[in-house]
Amino acid sequence: MKRPPSINADKVCAHWRLWMGVAFQHVRLKVQKTPKLQGSIEIPGSKSHTIRALVIASLAEGRSEILSPLISADAMACLRACQALGAKVQVEGGKWVVEGTGGQIQAPDNVIDVGNSGTTLRLVTGMACHGLQYTVLTGDDQTRRRLMGPLLVALKNLGAEAFSTRGNGLAPVVVRGKLKGGRTQIEGMTSQFLSSLLINMPLAEGDAEIQPLHLQEKPYVEMTLWWLNNQGILYEHEGLDYFKIKGGQRYRSFRERIPGDFSSATFPLCAAAMSESDVLLKGLDMEDSQGDKKVISYLEEMGARIQISKEGVRVQGGRLRGLELD
Repeated sequence: MKRPPSINADKVCAHWRLWMGVAFQHVRLKVQKTPKLQGSIEIPGSKSHTIRALVIASLAEGRSEILSPLISADAMACLRACQALGAKVQVEGGKWVVEGTGGQIQAPDNVIDVGNSGTTLRLVTGMACHGLQYTVLTGDDQTRRRLMGPLLVALKNLGAEAFSTRGNGLAPVVVRGKLKGGRTQIEGMTSQFLSSLLINMPLAEGDAEIQPLHLQEKPYVEMTLWWLNNQGILYEHEGLDYFKIKGGQRYRSFRERIPGDFSSATFPLCAAAMSESDVLLKGLDMEDSQGDKKVISYLEEMGARIQISKEGVRVQGGRLRGLELD
């Protein structure tokens, strides 16, 4: 069977924006209060998982399939960035098919603009350090105010060339490889700095030792480690305080379904819990590392009836009691 042609990410994103604009222009939404909700809902995929899957598939050798990816502005920004660095992506119904680069990153034809996606900026900056030519990455006004300095310093410590065009540790940034390995510390005010190093250092020439400082957003680091473990990447660690990553490794092609996003699930979960409702949420993985899944145990403590099965998470609401949460 002949494969469909590769779909241009810019066109996909443009059509998505156009559809959204038309939808909100011509449709008036009228919301009426109801005593209860009834039925089932498929929760969209996790943005964080989608972006990690795209980056790893783009670095891998061969053909990977990402099932049920999140179609969003951030995910499309990552898709375009990966294409700019040499990955080939086909959109086939509810999946993305990625022909990876095997770590052989090409020089992009133009500046890579990640829009408002900070995750893409941080992860792809590390990815571009596998290339021998310069890559320039930037974003929108908000993204250009997001800190990049600690990541640039760490990448330089590990063998890459990395700097901010304005010398202020903010995008636009310029990087090129190759990553050689070595030792570095990395500030942890955002977990994306550490995730960028964890994902990219297995492909470096030599081993790397990384010491995170003041690490925040730990569930997102655990999510990154899930992907490394799933790929069989070799590393040593002491909790989340120290990592030693073996260099000279490779990512292999994979076929993975993106788990549902617990942040998105929070809204129907709470709506069902606070009313006389019976709602089934599909696509959630209770074994996943997403920190927002904690909302389910909070609702149970407040008195909501929650059942977890292979079908999904079923919420039956009713009278709730107050709870002090930190």
